[in-house]
Amino acid sequence: MAEGDGQILAGRQGAAASIRHYRAGNRHGRLPVSVARVFVPRHGLPDQAILAAIKGAVPALKLPAAVDVGPGVGAAFGAIVGTLASELLRLAYEPAGGHQVLGAADPSTIDLLLVAHRPVVGARALALALDLLGARQAGPPADAVAAFLDWAKPIQLHDQDAHLADVAAVRGIPWRASPLGQGPLLLGEGARLRRTFANLTDRTSFLGVDICSSKWVTSRTLRAAGLPSPGQRRAASVEEAQRAAAALGYPVVLKPANASRGVGICCDLGTPAEVAAAFPSARHHGPVIVETFAEGDDYRLFIVGGRYFSTLRRRAAAVLADGTSTVAALVAAENLRRADPTSNPTGAHLLPLPLDAEADRLLRRQGFDRQSVAPAGTEVRLRSVANWSQGGTFDYPTAVHPTNIRLAERVAALMGMDVVGVDLICQDLTRPFHETGAIIHEVQRQPTSGLRNVGVYERMMDHVLPAGTPVRIPIVGVVGPAAGAVVAAVAAELGALGLRVGMAGKGGLRVGRLARSADDRRPDGLALLVDDPSVDAAVVELDPHHLIERGLGHCRLDVAVLTGGETPADVARLLAGVADRGLVCAATDHRGTAAAGQAGVALVAVPGADGATLAAAALGLLDLSPVAS
Repeated sequence: MAEGDGQILAGRQGAAASIRHYRAGNRHGRLPVSVARVFVPRHGLPDQAILAAIKGAVPALKLPAAVDVGPGVGAAFGAIVGTLASELLRLAYEPAGGHQVLGAADPSTIDLLLVAHRPVVGARALALALDLLGARQAGPPADAVAAFLDWAKPIQLHDQDAHLADVAAVRGIPWRASPLGQGPLLLGEGARLRRTFANLTDRTSFLGVDICSSKWVTSRTLRAAGLPSPGQRRAASVEEAQRAAAALGYPVVLKPANASRGVGICCDLGTPAEVAAAFPSARHHGPVIVETFAEGDDYRLFIVGGRYFSTLRRRAAAVLADGTSTVAALVAAENLRRADPTSNPTGAHLLPLPLDAEADRLLRRQGFDRQSVAPAGTEVRLRSVANWSQGGTFDYPTAVHPTNIRLAERVAALMGMDVVGVDLICQDLTRPFHETGAIIHEVQRQPTSGLRNVGVYERMMDHVLPAGTPVRIPIVGVVGPAAGAVVAAVAAELGALGLRVGMAGKGGLRVGRLARSADDRRPDGLALLVDDPSVDAAVVELDPHHLIERGLGHCRLDVAVLTGGETPADVARLLAGVADRGLVCAATDHRGTAAAGQAGVALVAVPGADGATLAAAALGLLDLSPVAS
């Protein structure tokens, strides 16, 4: 395949001959993609047995129930490969993309396009999809998929940022994943850039995060403000923990002071022996806190932008006895059900129920063990903490007393947090907290919302970028022999308006008067400029070869300027496809004018091709009023 830059792979049936990667704004569209040339199996693989084996081993993959695939059906084979690769990317928290069979290069191969925001992840997903469909993976399918997800974890977006990226795409907001791997989501461009990371925003208080990171400091801050929180003591040893429990009064909770996701927490400890047994687990994760235990349901009140949004009721891991099955059998059956992604009415993926030492402790407290058959209708608890990460479930109560809402909003303000989860232990959320003995047991700085079905990510986006907030900066891309002169002229005019202009071209990379790089026509120049919050406008000289072989590096331009007498057709088509406000070229540039017509974008065809005329035409297409103000 003679396009893009990428890797050449060994040729074999049902495998990729080559994979090419294109940055955003490329010959295939605005999104970053990987394009693979795939050998089509002569015997119509994959057969139904292989597909069924993949689905059975990895139920989280949303694959079609059956596919009609026979010899010579390259398009159908490509559709299956694309679907499986897209599903693998979804499990790795890559934002929504898609795939397309571009066509057959010859009777034995097809070209398959996969939207992949991180090329290395897209290539690995494609390779694994082909190996799974050809039964060539190392080990069972489930192990191969698990290995892929483990490999992707250090560089994947946080799952909540991946959902925000999906919202951004729907709203037409330019976004990028951090080039550093697992890092912030970048929304908007240049001076209008916003960043988020796992429910933290670029306006989240550092002091608030620091307070919420310590359960000890959080509780003392709440108590100092007169808000309900559990009594606490610190303990450096088992003996200190037992003395603290005796002073506070049994039952108690042992928890690490700084851990999250419910790790190391043991609740409802009723004796010194139970405190001693629980202490090592808590101590393993940090300094230990002993606190009073409160009866009631576990609620998380979610605050966005200082205002209440929704409530999550969290339930600890448990099974409901049927009167005939053992506890172990009930757990196995429930875990099999949870492996099916369609089984949960909330639409959220539930983690397996635990059956370990902590579960055994709770079973003994209830008079059971793993082989017990509990009476029908009995709820058999496996965890005392109601964390999703510990196998817990959740639902969405809508009846919340206004006093409790005001309490949660006050906590968010007290902590200085714009997005926060206020965890409340309460016996009746429809009554004021002071009537039910409710306590605030934690304040979550990065709450795992579990609220996707009720629009939390849309609300998050409303907070980060309210409707009507400008998210784009003016961007002009110039190609051709007079590109340098046009770039200089456009940058000078924008600078005269008081804008800090980022420039990339033969003179290197420059922001205002600061030279950032002397590299000749850096192919990533535009990508660097739109990620720089000091840039009010960007003007870049584009290399035609890099455009075709690698892509623009960003999903859009405002204006594309063609300075040649006759621009290469593929370059003209690419730029016309990414220019939002229009294309400028010489009237004699028939390929440029044709490309603008095909793309349906505004065209300014000027007589001659001198730099000043082309620059003036480009500036005329820009909307500078909101920028200049």
